[in-house]
Amino acid sequence: MDKQIRTVEVEQSVFLLREHLSIIRINLEILECLHLSGRIKGSDKQYVEIMELDQKTRKSFHEYVLGLLPGLMNIDLEPGNRVLKKSFLDWASDLQLRLSYLDRIIKDYMHQMALADQNVKSDLNSKEIRDKRFWKFLEKVKSKARLFEIFNEPGTEEFLNQSNDPKKSKE
Repeated sequence: MDKQIRTVEVEQSVFLLREHLSIIRINLEILECLHLSGRIKGSDKQYVEIMELDQKTRKSFHEYVLGLLPGLMNIDLEPGNRVLKKSFLDWASDLQLRLSYLDRIIKDYMHQMALADQNVKSDLNSKEIRDKRFWKFLEKVKSKARLFEIFNEPGTEEFLNQSNDPKKSKE
């Protein structure tokens, strides 16, 4: 029974790590696209902190999986030795904490960016119109069915109907 419990723990930790890694990968790709488009500057402290923490996490992952794990698998082949499972569960819990922290700071950073964008957008929409020179014109036009009817003044039709041909004007 203890063996099944340990196996379930390993499966659950692998599932959680896989999910966290895929979520963080997607969020990091979004940040990278924003960085490449110029929305995030390379000198932004939070962006640099996020990238450094991601590099440390990746380094830890590669050191354990590619460096330590093969040696532990050789030791664990001996009967009654559970070094691999204990080591993996300890490492997985540590990595889970790191990934949770990384995920939280990425999401906080993205939330701050979204709030800043929303504030800029609301500022653009709530600008006060200070140039009031055309307000009288707009008040006159509001009641007209067609916008440019207001320019038709009495007597302008006669002027518009005249031709530019000098022979016709003499007649």
